[in-house]
Amino acid sequence: MNPFLNDFLPARGMKESKLIQLLNTLAGDEWKEFEKYIISPYFNGNKKYLPILKYFRSQKSKGVPLNSSPEKIYKKLYPGKPFNKNVMNTMLSGFTKMLEGYLVQYDYDMPGYNKKIAYLRQIEWRNSVPLFRNEIKAFLKEMNSIPFGTVLMDHIKEVIRLRIQEKRKSNYIRKVEADYIQKQDIQFFSNYINALSDERNLRLVRSLVNKEHPESFHSRWLNIINTEELFEYMDENYPEIAEKLKVLIALHTSKNYRKNKELLYKHIKLFARSEQTSLILLLEALLIELINDGKRELVSERHLLHRFMLENEMHIYYTKAKIQTRLTENIISTALWCKEFKWLENFVKTYSSSFADEMKESLLLYAEACLLFHKKQYPEAMKTIRLVKNLPYYTRFVLKNLELEMLYEMKEFPRLDYAIDSYLKFKENKSISAVFKKSMDQNISAFKMLVELAEGRKKGDLKKLREKLRTATPSQFNDWMLEKIAEL
Repeated sequence: MNPFLNDFLPARGMKESKLIQLLNTLAGDEWKEFEKYIISPYFNGNKKYLPILKYFRSQKSKGVPLNSSPEKIYKKLYPGKPFNKNVMNTMLSGFTKMLEGYLVQYDYDMPGYNKKIAYLRQIEWRNSVPLFRNEIKAFLKEMNSIPFGTVLMDHIKEVIRLRIQEKRKSNYIRKVEADYIQKQDIQFFSNYINALSDERNLRLVRSLVNKEHPESFHSRWLNIINTEELFEYMDENYPEIAEKLKVLIALHTSKNYRKNKELLYKHIKLFARSEQTSLILLLEALLIELINDGKRELVSERHLLHRFMLENEMHIYYTKAKIQTRLTENIISTALWCKEFKWLENFVKTYSSSFADEMKESLLLYAEACLLFHKKQYPEAMKTIRLVKNLPYYTRFVLKNLELEMLYEMKEFPRLDYAIDSYLKFKENKSISAVFKKSMDQNISAFKMLVELAEGRKKGDLKKLREKLRTATPSQFNDWMLEKIAEL
């Protein structure tokens, strides 16, 4: 086969081709919208791409895995003609570029002001001065009336930059000073908040891999900023956005969960949809930090936060987007931990259509295993767990714990030896962080003691084991073991 086709056709036993991977990202009405994009003579001058799309849509409607067969497609495009690899290469290459173009256009059309800024850029470039000034004035007025966010600040900064650019070419060069100051301030606010976000993410990563790194210049720069002075400056010079900026900064700097939650819930409607989702996830990240520090009483708060997201449609960034796989995993595992099984069942019924397509089957199996565990249908749950594929190691870690719990509940002590060996082998996976390995070591050590006590093979100090679990990193597995200790 021509090596060029490797971009479009997967080799046997290898991952899907680029074209198939891109097509698999399309969901629901996006197939219809992609068809409109292909039909449009402005975007496409090749009528052969429509039959290619219909070929793949036929596979999608039948529920079979998408696959590109060059011979079959060629037969549809050129009936009765012998197969020509070079022609097929060109057709598949062009069709892939069409799909890439559609995705770029989709991003361009998403909620935001990319189009408006491009329009302003064109007017300024074409020297339509009176129109440009009127459009700039109307745009900035509109900016003050819509939900806020860091992306919005970037748009405002760009609009001010265009206004400066226009003034510098005209007789108004003396009037750019205020614009420069405003542009610099907006840029600083945006950079500061993004830097705080990056620093927080880095701190979480450091915690996850259980490593200390030398302080960066970036960290030192953040530490010398006096936020009280910054807030006073905002209040004096930018009162229309000061309150919103303070919320963003507080959520990135404060570790007071209750105060942060109250602040965010009070002002959440001031922010754009995508920003609301980001801020809720930021609050969840703080909860994860605090729970890992031993505050297991906050686990229920994490579940309530997930419910708040769903009830207020903040679980997705944009209308047609899918729920992020990691968020879906977190929702399921936290519901398991909090024993919110009835709620979990309803969550699956209501939101499974919004699960990421490529992970949907595994996510449904994950939820099903949790629900079967609740119903004490342990053999069925064990079979379901073995069907789960492609989920990240953290979820497989939860399922490994669940498997040990169920074997214990069934009193399958001989099988537990094999399960423990499997658990230890899983722990040696290179992708598992030092923090998770430490947690797994704590879990398996305590679990072995629990099994020995339950079998009567060993007499031990239950109080000592209970204390060991209470001081370990909180987890659903730990809390389950504490319940089993209470039953002994």
